[in-house]
Amino acid sequence: MGVSVGALVGGGSGVNGMTFDRGSKADYDAWETLGNTGWSWSTLLPYFKKSVTWNPPTPDIAEKYNYTWDTESAYGGRGPIQLSLPPYGWPVMGLMWEAWKQMGVPKTKEGANGNAVGVFHVPSPMDPVTRTRSYARTAHYDPYRNRSNYHLLTGHQVTEIRFVSDVRRTATGVNVVQRGTNGPKIAIQAKREVILAAGAVWTPWILQRSGFGPKSVLEAAGIPVKKDFPGVGANLQEHPFAQTVRSFTNNLFPNTNVLLSNTTFYEEALREYNENRTGPLTLARGNQLALLPLKTVQPQWEDIIRAMLSQTAEHYLPQTYDKNLTEGFIAQLNVIADLFNRTDNAAIEFPFGSSPVAGSVLLRTLSRGVININTSNPLAPPVVEYRTFSNPIDIANAVAAFKYSRKFMSLPVFQGLAPVETVPGLNVTSDEDIAIALKSIFNPVFAHPSGTAAMMPEKYGGVVGPDLRVYGARRLSIADASIMPLLPGTHICTTVYAVAEKASISILVRPYLVAEGQH
Repeated sequence: MGVSVGALVGGGSGVNGMTFDRGSKADYDAWETLGNTGWSWSTLLPYFKKSVTWNPPTPDIAEKYNYTWDTESAYGGRGPIQLSLPPYGWPVMGLMWEAWKQMGVPKTKEGANGNAVGVFHVPSPMDPVTRTRSYARTAHYDPYRNRSNYHLLTGHQVTEIRFVSDVRRTATGVNVVQRGTNGPKIAIQAKREVILAAGAVWTPWILQRSGFGPKSVLEAAGIPVKKDFPGVGANLQEHPFAQTVRSFTNNLFPNTNVLLSNTTFYEEALREYNENRTGPLTLARGNQLALLPLKTVQPQWEDIIRAMLSQTAEHYLPQTYDKNLTEGFIAQLNVIADLFNRTDNAAIEFPFGSSPVAGSVLLRTLSRGVININTSNPLAPPVVEYRTFSNPIDIANAVAAFKYSRKFMSLPVFQGLAPVETVPGLNVTSDEDIAIALKSIFNPVFAHPSGTAAMMPEKYGGVVGPDLRVYGARRLSIADASIMPLLPGTHICTTVYAVAEKASISILVRPYLVAEGQH
């Protein structure tokens, strides 16, 4: 049918995540609000379900760890990705659930049905029998690797998309080279269309290498401009997070520190896993999340909304933003302001697992980054500018999240553990000093890059329409995290799968017209 450019350069962003949650209904309805008809929660839910198979825990495990779920509203599909909850929980988890109750945060029965707010259990993509990872390779490659029409070319890299002419801009295939070399180029022909699925970092790189990108960048790199396209590489969004550090004088046994440092305990855990597929090694990072609305965490949420709506957008956006991109950001800002004013979606995440919560994740940010080719060496990896905290609203919310975390750790339920904050330290108290400290410890990357080939109207700086076809090109589509116009308040792995499932159906039924001007 065509050539898919994905595995050749690393796949779509987020498809290997182990915290397998979905965003709230409001997260995806926001996509449709931004001009993407057919991309709402109700239209995506069937594809979320289609991509996975839910395997509930046994009754005894469910009772032991107080697991809850709702199969009817969230699951029911028989997809290739296997979801399950672990048959093990760290002893500290009982304290954590009690602490959230004392904070007044309700437990949510099921977060994958569009109600991703509160505190709830999150499944992992783990086979419930083998207790091994279920992911893109085991689900979408290994069972089909011998098909005659499935060819995975490893050790190679796409350098550009090939077009039949600069006028019609009809994609006909791709050029690839052996990774790490400058050639020779191998031409791969597409029979119907080229589907770009290289992720939010590499998709704009390939487009710019192919002449689709900001004119100033392409000309500086010596690449002929096929389409002056400022939106390619713009609108980069991530989930910055801070892992503040606390030590626990009387931490409950066992915990992950013991697992990593105590050889005897680790060998016993490994024996239990190998023999019975039980124990601490069945855990895939964390299976509990607190996803909280801005109103819950930020006491000054009304001031925050007023401040963001009164901003002059150009003061905080990348210098490469043109009028269309600026208008698109303003449209996003208005949507975010509405979401901040509601309680049915999350703005801050507090993940927790083997020890009490110590960090926070900003799920809804106003800072926007850019990704461009290296103009001095266009074959080098892309240049990524996250621009974390370039918008002051984000650092204000980060300070509020940090103070909320401190309040959480001061609860009486934890005093028996004798927690001690070591980074940034209890001597850091004013909002100004907290902000300075957070800027030094916040990581701009949570492995959730998105938005760099946004699905938005072209007048808003969009790169693809709701049909995922690239504006100004023929027979060229994108199906990865780069098309997300707004980063949802979730780990994006399962969202990438849903986008791919929806894209595959759309592409399969797509008519291929050859008349002039048709896609």
